[in-house]
Amino acid sequence: MARGRRPKHETNPSDLLRALQADSDRTDKELAGLLGVYPTWIHRRKRLLRDRGYIRANRAIVDTEKIGLDMLAFIALRLKDSDLERGRKTAEWIAKFENVQEVHHVTGDFDILVKLRGKAARDQRRFLAHLSVDGNIERPLTLIVTGTVIETTEIVINERDALAVDADISRNGGDGSEPEASLGTEPVSDDEARD
Repeated sequence: MARGRRPKHETNPSDLLRALQADSDRTDKELAGLLGVYPTWIHRRKRLLRDRGYIRANRAIVDTEKIGLDMLAFIALRLKDSDLERGRKTAEWIAKFENVQEVHHVTGDFDILVKLRGKAARDQRRFLAHLSVDGNIERPLTLIVTGTVIETTEIVINERDALAVDADISRNGGDGSEPEASLGTEPVSDDEARD
C-alpha cells in the first residue's frame, strides 16, 4: 500500500485474529496487504492482542503420524473423591505425563477427560498403569480414535464476539485514537514490521 493512502475498508482487530488463525506465519507486511492496512497497524494490533490475552502463543502444529504418535485416545476418569481441590491436584498430576495433550474437568458420569497421543497400545497401557498409582482414580474408560474427520485449533469468531474483541482493543488504544506513545510501542517503520 502506498504511503498516505487510507485503507479501502474498516479493518478491525478481530479481522487480524481470523487471519492469524488461518496462517500465523505471514509477515506483518503480508497481513497488511491481505487486510488493506499498513504494516504498523498490524504490528501494533498484534502486540495489543497479545498483551490483552487474545493471542496466547504462536506454535507449529506437528504431524503426529510423521513422528510415530499415531494412536489417539480419550480417557474418561471417575474419581473416588471428587472434592474440588483433590480433583484439581489429580488433574495437574495427570497433565505432567508424557504425551498428554489435554486434561479437562467434566460433568456427567466422569470427572476428568484426558486426550493422550502415543505409539500404539503400549503408551496407553503405560498411561493406565501410571494412573493406578493414584488411589483417587476409580475407573478409566478409554476410547481409541479409529479415524478423524476434523481436528483443529481454529476458533470461529462470530460477529458478537468480534464486536467484543474490537471494543476491548479499541478501549485500550487499538483504534488509533490514542497517541502512539500510549500504545506501548515506538512508531515502527514498514521494514521493522516485516516479522
